[in-house]
Amino acid sequence: MDSCFGAMVPLSMGSNRFVFSVFKFDAAAGVLKRNDHYLRVPPQTLLLLTVLLEHAGAVVTRENLRQLLWPDGEFINHDHAINRAVNFLRTVLRDNPKKPQFIETLPKRGYRFIGEVSCLPTDAQPLAELAPRSAQPDAGAVAGAELRGRG
Repeated sequence: MDSCFGAMVPLSMGSNRFVFSVFKFDAAAGVLKRNDHYLRVPPQTLLLLTVLLEHAGAVVTRENLRQLLWPDGEFINHDHAINRAVNFLRTVLRDNPKKPQFIETLPKRGYRFIGEVSCLPTDAQPLAELAPRSAQPDAGAVAGAELRGRG
C-alpha cells in the first residue's frame, strides 16, 4: 500500500496530499479543491476526510472517529456530530449515500472510503501554493458558499 496510508492513530491534520476523482486534498494545508476550485469545509470535516482517506478501503468505526475527532473526550452528542460531519462531507463531495462513490456507510459499524485514492509525493508543491494568491479562499468567506453557487 502507498506510504500515505497509515495506522489508526490520532491525527492533527497530517502532511498527506491526496487525489481522488476530480478532487485534490492537502491535509496539512486544510485545502480541498474540486476541479481546481477551492471548497469551503470546516476543520472538523477536513479531519474526517483525512481519516477516511488515510484508511481508504478500511472500516473506520464510529468509536475511532469519536476518539480521533474529539481526543479530549468533549461532552457532546458524538453520534449527532459524526452524522453532521459525514453528511456535510457527502454534500461537498456530491456523494449520494444510496449510491456512494466515496463514502460507504456500514450500519452500526462506521464508514469506509471506497473511491480510488492516489497520494501526491510529499515533496510536491502544496495545493495552496499552486494557485495565484487572488484565487485562494478568503478567510472571512462563509462556509458552503461554493455549494450555494451550483445550480
